Amino acid sequence: MKEIYCSSPFQTLHSLTFVNLQTLERESAPSQSNEEGLAAAITSLPSLKRLTFENSSVVNENLLPLLPENLESFHVIDCSSITSNILGIFLVTHGRSLRELVFDHNKYLNLSFLVDLGASSPKLESLKMNMMYYNSHFTFQDSEPQYDTLFLPGEEPTWPASLQVLELLQLRKLHADSAKALFSSLIDSAPSLMNLRKLIIKASLDSLELGWRDRASFRDEWIGKLQHVFLRHSTPPNLHMRSIGIFQEHQRQLGSVQSNDRKEIGNAAGNETPLGRPGLRRSGSSRFSHVEILRNALDSDSESDVTNLPKRRSSRLKQQDDKSDDASKSPASRTSASRLRRRLKPSDTSGSTEESDTGAGSTDDVRPEEELFIQGLCEVVDIRIDNQRPTERQFHEKDFLDEEPAGDEDWNGDDSLPGEGSHAW
Repeated sequence: MKEIYCSSPFQTLHSLTFVNLQTLERESAPSQSNEEGLAAAITSLPSLKRLTFENSSVVNENLLPLLPENLESFHVIDCSSITSNILGIFLVTHGRSLRELVFDHNKYLNLSFLVDLGASSPKLESLKMNMMYYNSHFTFQDSEPQYDTLFLPGEEPTWPASLQVLELLQLRKLHADSAKALFSSLIDSAPSLMNLRKLIIKASLDSLELGWRDRASFRDEWIGKLQHVFLRHSTPPNLHMRSIGIFQEHQRQLGSVQSNDRKEIGNAAGNETPLGRPGLRRSGSSRFSHVEILRNALDSDSESDVTNLPKRRSSRLKQQDDKSDDASKSPASRTSASRLRRRLKPSDTSGSTEESDTGAGSTDDVRPEEELFIQGLCEVVDIRIDNQRPTERQFHEKDFLDEEPAGDEDWNGDDSLPGEGSHAW
């Protein structure tokens, strides 16, 4: 095989896939020599970037350390010899250049290798795992996972900062503590996961550990947190920017509306009667509008004066300021300001300010239990936590609905049969 791969047509090969490649157990040719020969043939391809093994038992602890270190994409699908220990060692030595990892339908592979993923694969952009398993034999069922638990006690995943796609499907044998560690690791790593754009996790919790009420509250809590942290909330696009013609028409409409508004304002200003010209009769509506404007202006001035008073001032300075303000203001403003000061005494204002200060202090002391960093850049955040049994085919409601047989249409009121006018005898 190595002689064939060393030929010129294979020197520019970028992608290579092995299907149903099994180890050979012979006395003359031990298994390790077969894996060494296969690794030597693979390393003779200088341009190889993507390597895939499907339904191959040759993927084991003897082959993985011998693979080339410049791989960018590594796929392992339905291989029964790979475990988290073997994969973790491979990622430590060969994970520096990997950008895509796909592990689907591997019965002996759990998620313990994620503990060192952030340090072993710093350039990783896509991680996809599907833990749906299939029967290898027709005579008996062997589609169950062959590991005891998805995470060992105390394990917590780490994530590389370059991660863009994370897809974990059909997670099984997941305890509540392990699920909390998985979700908490994502939320805690949100400040560094600024490249993440797609987050899909579908898992089922251990039904013997939590009741249905606890599972429902757990699901609502963590799904809400993950969507709150990672999901993007984009504003809808502007419909007036679909094309240049639509945008120009929108600008013309805005210009016509603004010109009409200016004309209406000018006509209203020309119809109003000035306040200072005597001998002219004013209408009731204009008189009411001017009175309201004057009252609002006086109230605003008096409120600003009262609110701008310091908390503690001497009575002499306060009286001097009041006299100067009363002298400078008109009689109407003095009466409104004095009325407002009688309504709001200095003691009341100081008490209210002190209460507001104490209230502000109390609100500052009361803080949320945890302040989550909002990443808000993921276009897809699909989190599903349920207890549906993973099967090769998921049945839905439409699979159990009865379909009307062909030719059984509704009755139209006509019972005539073909050949009804003739007799059978």
